[in-house]
Amino acid sequence: MARLLVLDFGTNGVRVGVFDFDARRMLGEREERYPTRHPRLGWAEQSALDWWDAFGRAARALLRELGRPEIAGVCVATTASTVVACRRDGEPLRPAILWMDCRAAEQADRTAASRHPVMAYSGGSDAAEWLAPKAMWMERREPEIYKAAEVVCECIDYVNYKLTGRWVGSRMNATCKWNYNSVAGRFLSILGAAAFAATGAGLAKDLFADAEAVAQPAVTLDPDPQAHARYQESLADYREATDLLAPVMRRLAARQLEDARGGG
Repeated sequence: MARLLVLDFGTNGVRVGVFDFDARRMLGEREERYPTRHPRLGWAEQSALDWWDAFGRAARALLRELGRPEIAGVCVATTASTVVACRRDGEPLRPAILWMDCRAAEQADRTAASRHPVMAYSGGSDAAEWLAPKAMWMERREPEIYKAAEVVCECIDYVNYKLTGRWVGSRMNATCKWNYNSVAGRFLSILGAAAFAATGAGLAKDLFADAEAVAQPAVTLDPDPQAHARYQESLADYREATDLLAPVMRRLAARQLEDARGGG
């Protein structure tokens, strides 16, 4: 009986579950929360150590509750663009900068001003939430920490390292957000040493030597005509129900708006 330990590191806490592949159902779930700090307006930070401690508490409690089942694999999801600066052994050098943190807006504007062709793949500029602008902010505002950092990575990379002892990167994140050319297999320096160090995090030579595609096909399935027909029938029923409910929902929305105006 194959069981999968699933981890979801969200903004407010980590959710841990055990999924039974044979029964196709969750056997149990557990959540542990961790705090977010806002040292300044527009800033949001968390401790990477808090993530790991919360995961340990949740996993131990859940596995104990389920009778310590044998686990066949681990699947991890985290918030994107939550940036960790740490040593190669995983020791954090500062609080992690959350995805919602917008302190790197000036650095994001610099990526747009560069007008480098690579920006065509990210909407014309890097977003303030992404790793590269945040690492550029660290280089300018916290140079000692930036210089000491052997790894600048995202939450998913940090958790994967803690689980496996290996630094690996997501090719999807690197290509979509770190200005990585996945075809050429290299980073593109768009703003000099700062951007290259930010995107490569000092690990450009070895971090992505182990980078894997986001998903590899395990098996190829032929379409099932009968299942497809059943899906089309359900979709038609859904559309019909939506059309029937639309006038009712519009009337309810209008009534709520009228009540709100009357109450004001």
